[in-house]
Amino acid sequence: MNMKTLTQALAKASAVIEKTVNTMVQEVTGSKRALSEARNRAGLSKASEDAFLDLVCVDATRLVRLRHPGVLHVMLG
Repeated sequence: MNMKTLTQALAKASAVIEKTVNTMVQEVTGSKRALSEARNRAGLSKASEDAFLDLVCVDATRLVRLRHPGVLHVMLG
């Protein structure tokens, strides 16, 4: 496999990972009503919920930036 082919394969994999992570983040943050209801049942504050969402977004962004196949394995299904 030459360098150009490897670079293209890594770019394609990176795009798939980024799309998957973005979709997952949207699913977590999109279901904010369910998250808010769970927060209320657990007796946690709104600040706790916001801190959790911020953490999820930051961590997802970091995972996307890693772009190393040995570090991140995305399983779909």
